[in-house]
Amino acid sequence: MYDNLTEKELSVLNFLKYHIKDKGYPPSVREICKNLDIKSTSTVFGILNRLEKNKYIRKDPSKTRAIEILGNDNGSNNYNFDPEIINLPLVGSIAAGSPILAQENIEDYIGLPSAYIKGKDCFMLKIKGDSMVEVGIMDKDYIIVDAADTRADNGKIVVALINGESATVKTLEKKDGKIWLIPQNSAYEPMIFEPDQVKVMGTVTGVFRVY
Repeated sequence: MYDNLTEKELSVLNFLKYHIKDKGYPPSVREICKNLDIKSTSTVFGILNRLEKNKYIRKDPSKTRAIEILGNDNGSNNYNFDPEIINLPLVGSIAAGSPILAQENIEDYIGLPSAYIKGKDCFMLKIKGDSMVEVGIMDKDYIIVDAADTRADNGKIVVALINGESATVKTLEKKDGKIWLIPQNSAYEPMIFEPDQVKVMGTVTGVFRVY
């Protein structure tokens, strides 16, 4: 649906829709810069040109505020157009040697209120399994992960990459020179590794559940 849009392009499109719905007319380029914290007006012009090329909007070059939203999203209402909503990338997989937020790793974007988001480099993962149920993280929940927080502090719930291959969500502890990845479910045993076997990819800062 929005697979051909970057996160920033999607944010601009959402803000255009919100502003038109709220004010009855499109925002100026400078208003887009101010509300979305974009430093350069040329960046916004470039984004608007790409949105027009991909048939999300139509511009009238003879007028400064003439932007029409087109129906390329098939009437979808999956995204909240409130400017306080931040679209976090939903990452499908984590692997060694590949940046977490590389475009090929992103499956979708999920809009959440900015008040729920702690950190600047956050992404989301969908939980598979019940190993963390005793701290309220259930199967099929979405977790918010701060990719900038890789300090591996004791007691933190982290996303850890094991031997450069598989990623897991566990509570981290450092004991006797080892890294313990501890499930929060009494049915499972802790996993114990050498420090060079584990790479912390981020710290879990929140949980989001769809009923």
